[in-house]
Amino acid sequence: MRIILYTVGVLSLLIAILIFTHDGLRSAIYVYDEMRPFLTQYASPFCISRLKERGVQFTKVPNQRNGQCRIFNAVKVRNFGETSLKTPVIMTCGLALNLSEWIDDVNQLSLQHFGSAVEMISHAGAYNCRKQRSSRVMSEHGYANGIDVTGFIVGGSLYSVKDHWNGSRGKRFLRGVFSSACWKFGLALGPESDLRHQDHFHLDNGNYFGISKARCIFNKIWDK
Repeated sequence: MRIILYTVGVLSLLIAILIFTHDGLRSAIYVYDEMRPFLTQYASPFCISRLKERGVQFTKVPNQRNGQCRIFNAVKVRNFGETSLKTPVIMTCGLALNLSEWIDDVNQLSLQHFGSAVEMISHAGAYNCRKQRSSRVMSEHGYANGIDVTGFIVGGSLYSVKDHWNGSRGKRFLRGVFSSACWKFGLALGPESDLRHQDHFHLDNGNYFGISKARCIFNKIWDK
């Protein structure tokens, strides 16, 4: 089913772009935005049971089928095992599952750098019905499929993206967790991505057909 949806979506998008007019571009954006929540819905089979197995504390959120910002298969997450969120967040189940797996890596890095796991993750929210900045395309936040992480509380101390990305305290930890995020999520943006992400990590589970992973590979080569 997922392969069929991907194929139909991509072909529709390409056909619209090939028209190469203003109306064609507008049609391409419309098709892309329309198919995204449905792709997300089928992206993580058995997701709810997998979240339970991983000890994630959440409540199921009813599907929101109407309007531009539709939500399917969403949950409201309170914490990931011993690591809590500053406030509960509504997000797609697939995003919650990826966050859970990423937080395992985050806690491993936290133990290496600070000797204890992350107690709390600070964030600027997930679900926000809006378009991408400077674009007509809907943001993944509009489908509850993206979250903005601002910092991590470890041993009572806050290591924030804004204050510690380039600082002497927490720099290696933050860069390590961002490197992990680059591989775990459909897209990860941070301070070195652009000026709009100087104070947070944008993590989303969008369908980028593997293109965003080139950024991870490039960054690894560049760092060396």
